[in-house]
Parts: sequence; C-alpha cells; structure tokens
Amino acid sequence: MESRRYVQSQRELERAQRVVPGGVQSSRRPWIEGASPVFIHRGNGCRVWDVDGNVYVDYTLGLGPIILGYADPAVTAAVNQQLTRGTLFTLNSVLQTQLAEELVRLVPCAETVLFFKTGSDATTAAVRIARTCTGRELVLRCGYHGWHDWCFLGNGVPAAVRAATLPFAYNDLRALEQLFEERPGQVAAVILMPGGEAMHAGDLVLRPAPGFLEGVRGLCDRNGAVLVFDEIRSGFRMALGGSQERFGVTPDLTTLSKALANGFPLSAVVGRREVMEAAERTLLSSTFNGDALGLAAGLATLGEIQRRAVVAHLWLVGESLLEGLSTAIAAAGVPAEAVGYPPMPMLVFRYPDPDQNREATRVFYTEVLAHGIMVQPGHHWFVSAAHTPEDITHTLTVMGDALEEVARAVGTGAAGGRASG
Repeated sequence: MESRRYVQSQRELERAQRVVPGGVQSSRRPWIEGASPVFIHRGNGCRVWDVDGNVYVDYTLGLGPIILGYADPAVTAAVNQQLTRGTLFTLNSVLQTQLAEELVRLVPCAETVLFFKTGSDATTAAVRIARTCTGRELVLRCGYHGWHDWCFLGNGVPAAVRAATLPFAYNDLRALEQLFEERPGQVAAVILMPGGEAMHAGDLVLRPAPGFLEGVRGLCDRNGAVLVFDEIRSGFRMALGGSQERFGVTPDLTTLSKALANGFPLSAVVGRREVMEAAERTLLSSTFNGDALGLAAGLATLGEIQRRAVVAHLWLVGESLLEGLSTAIAAAGVPAEAVGYPPMPMLVFRYPDPDQNREATRVFYTEVLAHGIMVQPGHHWFVSAAHTPEDITHTLTVMGDALEEVARAVGTGAAGGRASG
C-alpha cells in the first residue's frame, strides 16, 4: 500500500517512467516499493529533503561521495570561483598538476596520477594500464568494480569478454593461488577492494584475514601481475592514504573516486611510475576528464579533510553508531549484526529463513525512513564530517525502535544478535 508520506515522489516516478527506463538513473530505484522516497529536492550538511518535504539524517550520502556534507561552503566557494574562469578547456589546467601532487603526497602507491570522471572509468583504465604494462589479458577480480564490460557478468556482455576476467573469493588466498597455477604467465592484474567487499558471500564488508593482503601482494610479485586496489569507496575514509595506509600493504595501482571531490564527478588512477607509464602506450581519452570544476572541488575537498581532521571524526562518530547499533540489536533480540568499519557501517539481518530476512529488511527500513533516518538496504551506510554526536544519538533511538518492531513483526529467530569483531 502506498504511503501518504511519499505521494509526490510516487507522482514524479510515474512521470519519469514515461521518459526514463524504469524512471530512475542507475541504482537509484525505490528501495521499498511505495514506502520510501524516490526523489530528493535538496541537501545541506548531513540532511536531505525529499520532494514531499520530509527531512532525513542521511547516511547514504549520494552512495558515498559526500564526505564533508552536502553543499559544503569551502567546496562550493572553490567551484564558484572556477565557474567564473571557465569549466572545460581544450588544453590543460594547472589544477590537474596541483591535485596530482596532493595525491602523490597522500597515497602510498602514488607516483603519477591520471584523472577520470567515474569509478567505473577509473577501474577500467587501471585494468587497461595493467594489460598494456604486462602484455597479458587475464584479470582476477574480487567483488564489484563497476558496470563496464570487463567486470560485469550479466546481460549484454560478450562471452569472450567475460572469459577474460575470473572471480575469486575474498580472504581465500589458496583459491587465488590456484588460479595463478592453472594459468601461468597469463594474469595481467589482480583487482580487489582491500577493505573487503564480497557481495557473493552476502556481506559488503569483510575484514582481511591476517596475512591475506600480504599474500595477494606476494602472489602478484611472484607471477609478474599488477596488483590493483579499488579504493573507490575506502579512499580518504579509512585513512588519508586509504586502506593501503591502514593495512600497510602497497599495491601497484589504486583507483579513487567518491570522497575525492565531495560529490563532484571525479576519479583517478594513481600508481607506481613504471606501471603508469604504460598509459602512454594505449588510449585513455574522454572530453570531460580535464573538467576544471571537478579538479577544483577535489583540491578543496582534500584540503578540508586535512584541515578539519575529518578521518578521525568519521571513525569517532562511526564507532558510536556501530557500538550503539550492536547494543540495540542485543536489546531487541533479533538475529542481526552491525558490520563494517566505522566510516562505512551497515546492518545485516541473520535470520535462517531468507523470507524472514527480506521481511525484516522491509520492516526495519520502512520504519527508519518514516522517522527521518535515511539508510539504504543492501549497501554501505556512510558517515560524514557533518554528522554530530547528537545525530548519532537520535539515529540510534530510531533504529532501536525499528529493531523492536522487527522483533514483533518477524520474531527473534534462532540466534541472538552479535557485534562484528
């Protein structure tokens, strides 16, 4: 039954469906049919307002890019200043060099830098660089790395293209070793999210087992393959230098986007000079890669992240959210788990019956959205510099009530909640 809370969103969806396939762009489809907002009117700080006038404390943050908060004044000022100078030129802006120098200073593996517009652009470019550098074709991947043909296994991708990329499970070092053994001298690159995304296992975040990342690094070295860390989500959240700084394992290439420019379209491939030089022997071209607005936003964003000690703040408020959520899960007695790292937490239900999991998800997210907390099912949540301890306290109150409603509607299952380790 359609909620009166989202009437205008539903009307806008019906209007959009006449001119847009599915009525939405990419993954921005309704989360809970008839019981969640679909269209947002504006955002400021850590809050967004939908087209019905409902206001939310937002933990989706544009799927992760908003690290400082919506409409951050410093980023807005930098972009407005650049607007008066022009946005896109046939030749280069010195902003590319300034931002590249900053990334080289911050990211452990970075010696040279190339800029793109999206995360999928960056991961695709990294794979092409690795293939050009090694003269090989095969790529071994773990998790989600975008929608382009090289890594997407669904409809519309030729079988021959799919065959050039093989998946492996996160933390399964032996499986990766076996892939190398079965295809000696064929692997161009291994690409993975170092913090651990394993969508096939039901979790979006898994912690690396002791020695796993070091083992992947060793396998690549012994087999002449390029190691690529996909830090599209984790860059500038896990640490200023990303997960590679936090875990102390340095890849050959790293892809960055999302938090790099606080919502402006910008991505980058950074890496060791001898690998990155292969970019000059292939084609990596787009009219908009030199867009000066994204570069200006990136410089301002990185400056603010450092000036305001944003990473420490993300870990502080994120830890409060994870700990409070674990407490609320235990109090409600539902089989669920607070998982992930503080900058990117989320909730996973652990009912033994898949139908119970689906119903628990529907009840929980319907309740929290109805009470002004925006979190997305089946995706990371994110915290930002704009989230305050008071926002976390309010959020936990709403989520605690929602978990109690899950217990009433679905039951407590066969096991109690447990916190992630």
